[in-house]
Amino acid sequence: MPTMGATVPVPGDRLGRTRTVLTHVLVLVTIVVFGLGSWWVSGRHLPLAGSVGTQSSGEAGRYPSDPLAVAEIGGAQENLERVRTVEDLHGVGMLTDEEEREYVRASTERVRLLVANFDQGKATILLARTPDAARAGEGAHALAELQRGYGFDVPVDAGAEVTAGVLPESADARPGGRAHYASGNALVRVGFRGDDSEATREKFIEVLTAQMEVLPPHAQ
Repeated sequence: MPTMGATVPVPGDRLGRTRTVLTHVLVLVTIVVFGLGSWWVSGRHLPLAGSVGTQSSGEAGRYPSDPLAVAEIGGAQENLERVRTVEDLHGVGMLTDEEEREYVRASTERVRLLVANFDQGKATILLARTPDAARAGEGAHALAELQRGYGFDVPVDAGAEVTAGVLPESADARPGGRAHYASGNALVRVGFRGDDSEATREKFIEVLTAQMEVLPPHAQ
């Protein structure tokens, strides 16, 4: 019988079981802590609903989700980021007074202009965002009429929804092609000017085709 104040020894098998239980508890606690930490970190980076499969806009947003998406046509491109309104276009001087009035009549909210230089000549893509598809369509029709009046009346087959034409070889002007169409609420103008009629026509069709792939005619 142990005396008062003496230490009572714990049997070896009981001490071993105690250590085993403590070890299991520590392992479980560690697993729970790491699990909660992983959930917290991963949960903060879960994609928002509807964001799966979306692309961030590249250089100024060059994807179809961009209502003023410009095709990647290459060439030596001029820096025209400053051109954002019809007033800015007036400063550039690329439109006639009649054309400018049509953009104003279409209630243009924003424009985007790309000018690219190639060995064959110079390409221009002008996009204008309007309040709705109806105004974009009306604007494209009015500008197409002016286009024909300016001599771009040798037709280029780009589909029924696109008015595209080139200048006749007899014209007293550099060879050129021009097209207008509507894509949703965007009014699209594509042009090309060069020195050789055949090379100009081919490059014009190439640029127009590329732009139509990015902003299809009357796409909603």
